[in-house]
Amino acid sequence: MELILSHSVLMNELVFEETSLTDAQLEIIFLHLQQTNRITSLSLKSISTLSFDFVSSCFTTTICDTLTKLEIVDIPTVTTETLKQISKTFPNLKSLTISKIPAATDEGLIAITKKCKNLEHVDISYLPHITDFSLVKLATSQPHLTYVDISNNHMVTDTGVSDLLKVRLDEERRKAGRRAV
Repeated sequence: MELILSHSVLMNELVFEETSLTDAQLEIIFLHLQQTNRITSLSLKSISTLSFDFVSSCFTTTICDTLTKLEIVDIPTVTTETLKQISKTFPNLKSLTISKIPAATDEGLIAITKKCKNLEHVDISYLPHITDFSLVKLATSQPHLTYVDISNNHMVTDTGVSDLLKVRLDEERRKAGRRAV
């Protein structure tokens, strides 16, 4: 942890995966990073030791204004409310991975699509409560969207995928028409 804190002004990407860091240790890191305002990418993966309180408080204050990539994978304490808070805290996201989060719902994903208007890359795989409704909202609200991973979302149907593709194709045609003029 000392290495991270002493060199954080040089870093712009942080990855915490399968770590045994405690809430208190991560909180120290997050507070320090807030002050440097240089982190563009944060990845939290498979950290089962994080408490619900830490996850909630971690996303209620901006880690840094420059964060454009966020990955949250297999963190059981992340909820729909957490996703709503992410939408308010990180409106400049371009890349978002929310995967293997059993409590994530359409409501949380839709909150993100309303506030984060620069998304290009979205991985919403392994989310058991995500439906076609979220896909359509995602497609219609994200003009820069170029990548979507919806693997293993059993409530997403062929109709939802078709609607997503249709909306994106229509958007591309509109852009091509504007360029031709």
